[in-house]
Amino acid sequence: MILALEGYIEQLVAGGKIEAREMPGEGTKGPLEQPLAIPAAYVALQEAYDRFVELRPKSEQVGTMKYLAGTIAQKYWHFDDAERRFTEVLEHHCEENVAINAGMAILAAKVARGQLDEAKAWTERLAASGCGEGEAAEKFAGQLKTMGNAVRFKEATMLYEAGEFEAAADRYVALVDEAPGDPNADRALNNAAVAYENIGRFASASQTYRRIYAQYPDSEFADDALLRTGFNHSRFFEFEDAVQSYLILAEDERYKDSEHRETALWNAADLLDNLQEYRRSAEMFQRFAAKAEDQSKAAEAAFRAAEVLGKAGASQDTVTAYEAFLARYGSHPDQAARAVQAHLRIGQAYERQGKRAKAEEYYRAAVSQFEARGLKPATDAADHPSEAQFLLAEYALRDVLDTKITSTGKRMEGEVQALTDRLLAAANAYDKVFPYRRIGWVLAAMYRRGYAFETWAINIRAAPVPRQLKEYSEAWFAYKDIVESHAAQAEEKAIGLYEETIKRAKEFNIANEWTRSAKERLNIYKPDEYPLLRPPALDLQLEDMR
Repeated sequence: MILALEGYIEQLVAGGKIEAREMPGEGTKGPLEQPLAIPAAYVALQEAYDRFVELRPKSEQVGTMKYLAGTIAQKYWHFDDAERRFTEVLEHHCEENVAINAGMAILAAKVARGQLDEAKAWTERLAASGCGEGEAAEKFAGQLKTMGNAVRFKEATMLYEAGEFEAAADRYVALVDEAPGDPNADRALNNAAVAYENIGRFASASQTYRRIYAQYPDSEFADDALLRTGFNHSRFFEFEDAVQSYLILAEDERYKDSEHRETALWNAADLLDNLQEYRRSAEMFQRFAAKAEDQSKAAEAAFRAAEVLGKAGASQDTVTAYEAFLARYGSHPDQAARAVQAHLRIGQAYERQGKRAKAEEYYRAAVSQFEARGLKPATDAADHPSEAQFLLAEYALRDVLDTKITSTGKRMEGEVQALTDRLLAAANAYDKVFPYRRIGWVLAAMYRRGYAFETWAINIRAAPVPRQLKEYSEAWFAYKDIVESHAAQAEEKAIGLYEETIKRAKEFNIANEWTRSAKERLNIYKPDEYPLLRPPALDLQLEDMR
């Protein structure tokens, strides 16, 4: 009868007249609390299994018949009846391997219905029973441990999904502590670390992430754990530890295919810059530029490498790095502003080396590049040609400052003319800063232009009087008056520029070294209008009133 019914049901399933159902487990869609109607053919088969047990109680197949009867009940969500039948298998046929199937069926039903406490209790009960025989029994014991851990993992996950992050994290960590070899151990640690982050326990998160890549270096979560460890160390200004985590991810061969590898390399380079380990930082940025597939990011990294070398004071290396950037990325349309800046920085590097001609060459190149690349004034990009033009003007001012009038007669006329020509060159150079409309550099150029005129006046006044003019004679005084008249005109020009510097600074609410210097110079000429605010005393003395 059993064989006939089994064959008949196979025909019904093949003909699509009844459904071939699976045993429920985790992920089975419910509502599982509502039992389904069992088709008549299955009812008949279940009765046949029961009748076999009744008629052949000593048969070796009794345990299997009881189990098969239970599977029919469980497939149609008659869980209580199924559990009763499976329990009977466990109690009366524990030494047979069919008991293993019965135990697994009970656990699957508990998990499917979310009865995790009961699933955990059954796991412990089954482990204590020692059902099954031979290798199957040993394998079942291992499966029970895995299932017990899976149940605990599920419990922790439910807590996590309910927003109880601390409790969930503690459950995950406890699971790994007790079963470090569990297949879900690395996932549990990852979930625990994320839970700790959600409640702001970043130190605990870092420690937990560290366990992933230290204990499970081949885990799919290891690279993310290294990245997150670096993030969390950075939150607490533990930059050395953050760099160490990033470098493992960036350099260890095990993570060569990680999608986070470039991010780790960039972050390490950036942190090394903050730690003032400029050469290591530049090396990391250069490596990033060589490996990055995104050309805009590669260009940014190459530029950062040059910037960092500039901070290190390595002038020639800085020049080399910026020239490498220009050679590879300088012509790209989206790198126009950086190309201008690179020329400026190369010029500054040459200036630090005392190579004025090379510095001026690159400053002029920065100015011409700005115009050639179609960049606009009054933008952030205009800062760089403004600075370059200002530095060109500073060289011209240096020529003014270096020129002294020491002679008389015809030679004196030549020296005065040279000084005046240099003054005009400096003034014109500063004038070229203004069209870029960057207020910081406008104020600087305005002040220094005034300073050039004031310096000219000082030099003219300090020039020697021709020897043929007798001191304090009428001709001597007439000569001094002429000199004073010219000097006063230059001073008036300087004062006007200083006052304009102060006025424009107030319009833009700016106070910087140029405005302070302008006030100091004006205080000399107009002390009542431009008083200086003195720094406060470092300590106060109390007056003795006794």
